[in-house]
Amino acid sequence: MTIINQNSISKIACLLVVLMTLGSLKSCKNQEEIESPNIDLPHNERNTYPTTKIEVYLDDTVRIHKEIYGINNYWTKITNEEFVAFTNKLDELGYTLLRFPGGWESEHYDWINNTTPGWKKEPEEPGATASQIIEYTPSSSFVVRTVPYLNDPSEINMELLLNEAKDLVSKYGNDVTIWEIGNEWFLVNKSKRSEYLNRYASLAKELVLGMKSQNPAIQIFLGCDWLQPDDLATMKNIMEEAWELVDGINIHIYAGDVDPDHHIDSIQQRIELIKKIASKSKIYVSEWNAVKDYTDQKRNLRAASLQMQVLFRMMRSGTIAASIWPPNEGIEGLNLMDSNFDIVYPPGQAFNWMTESFFGNALKVKYSIIPAIAAKTDQNKVIVFLFGMTADTHEINIKLDNGIKSDLVTAEVMYSTNPDEKTPAILRNINSSVKVEASGMSYRLVINPGGDQRGKEWEIIKLVLRL
Repeated sequence: MTIINQNSISKIACLLVVLMTLGSLKSCKNQEEIESPNIDLPHNERNTYPTTKIEVYLDDTVRIHKEIYGINNYWTKITNEEFVAFTNKLDELGYTLLRFPGGWESEHYDWINNTTPGWKKEPEEPGATASQIIEYTPSSSFVVRTVPYLNDPSEINMELLLNEAKDLVSKYGNDVTIWEIGNEWFLVNKSKRSEYLNRYASLAKELVLGMKSQNPAIQIFLGCDWLQPDDLATMKNIMEEAWELVDGINIHIYAGDVDPDHHIDSIQQRIELIKKIASKSKIYVSEWNAVKDYTDQKRNLRAASLQMQVLFRMMRSGTIAASIWPPNEGIEGLNLMDSNFDIVYPPGQAFNWMTESFFGNALKVKYSIIPAIAAKTDQNKVIVFLFGMTADTHEINIKLDNGIKSDLVTAEVMYSTNPDEKTPAILRNINSSVKVEASGMSYRLVINPGGDQRGKEWEIIKLVLRL
């Protein structure tokens, strides 16, 4: 028989107490991990999602210019009587510039009579006048005509267009932010592109000299095909000394996430090449959008995600102004609002989301899987947008570079049960879903979780952080 003395019993009892205590502590630790609040989903699903990291670089900045949030006028679709209601809605969206008369109507516009005589798309009711643009908009760009000379390079047409441009500058020069020479000369006659390039440059030379003689302070921008920047070298040679008076280059960017020639990721590189060839630092993107032909027919909320990324690429390229097209009609699923200016669709909601807070400096962002864009405002706030697109549910870890701490001000999500649906997207606060880690050095949240109050794909999340 084994005899256990009292001292051994005491030691065994103490050991049992220690083991029970350790077990209890381990149990508490596991329970804390499971119940740690993080997302709008059952907590036992938290660790089932793939993770991705996003880093925001606060010292890699490019100034966001005020006129980047411009919009094209649509002279043929928005009548004179409707114009004030139209600009009232634009005010709500936070726009900063209006392009006038608009697109192709600019090449047929009679500035004196407010008509487009002889144009096959001439509307039954005229649109806004130049005087209305000056009165009701925060800033504007005016497009002067070139097509009469491009189609018939006679001295009569040269003199006609030169006098018209000089008269406009004399009347509106101090009130117009940017003057454009023509609208897409390279599409007027594609079969004679080289010939039309020479004609455009010859006309632009005279217009620039004449307009600057009326008002040296105006800003004049020449048109260029953003996919063929070598045309600028030809323009420089033809325009000679007049080239020095050109303030910048005007391009139209219609991009997407499918076609390699028009891909969103090529925007910055193409703009930098245009600047280099032209020896000009100022770029105005007077028409832009994420066009369905280059996006596999994405529209509404899906288009809004791409539009925001296109605009950000232009910001990071130092673009001084931009005007999205169309405003209310033209390309189904890409317009900002309906034809009556009553309903704001996802592209308009996304545009407004940016105009209300995304200013100051565009920041470099490093990401994979989940695209992200960021800006630092002059009020020391950092704005971050995350784009779920078609990605499966992901947990995202966001941090600012160099371990800089911040406070979460607000977190919102924009989503739709049907991202292609032509209805306003749903906006919802998700502050409680964001987990602040390391005393504000990083943030963790989930995108595209699905469920009753979230989207399964194409979510857009907006975070506002205070430094």
